[in-house]
Amino acid sequence: FPAKMEQPLRDAQAMSGLQIAASAPPEHCSHLTRHHTEGVDLVQGGLVELGVPPGLARVVAEDDRRIGLRMYLLDNSGSTSASDGTRLQDVGGNRFCIQRCTRWEEICLLAEDHARWNLR
Repeated sequence: FPAKMEQPLRDAQAMSGLQIAASAPPEHCSHLTRHHTEGVDLVQGGLVELGVPPGLARVVAEDDRRIGLRMYLLDNSGSTSASDGTRLQDVGGNRFCIQRCTRWEEICLLAEDHARWNLR
C-alpha cells in the first residue's frame, strides 16, 4: 500500500479486529490449494501469449499455485446501467481504441475475459 494509506489501514484494522491479508492462502496451507499439473513456467508462458508482460506473468503464475478456487460476484444493481464505463476495442494492427459503454457491459466484458483466460 502507498505509505500515506498504511496508517489509516492499520487504524481501521485495529478498530475492526479484522486482518488485512493477501487473498490467497499461505503456502504452508497446502490443504487449501489446488494441485496443478501445469508448472509455473507453463502458466507464465500462457499468460505472456495472452499479452501479459513477462514479469507480471511470473508473479501471477507463482500466485496461481496457491489459489484454490476463483469466484466472481457480478454487481447488476441499478447503478450498473450508467453509461460511464469504458472498454478497449481492438481495431487491428495491434491498435486499440477506448469506447464508452455501460458499467454492466464493462463488468460482463471483464468476466468474459477471465473465463477465456481460464479456459486456456
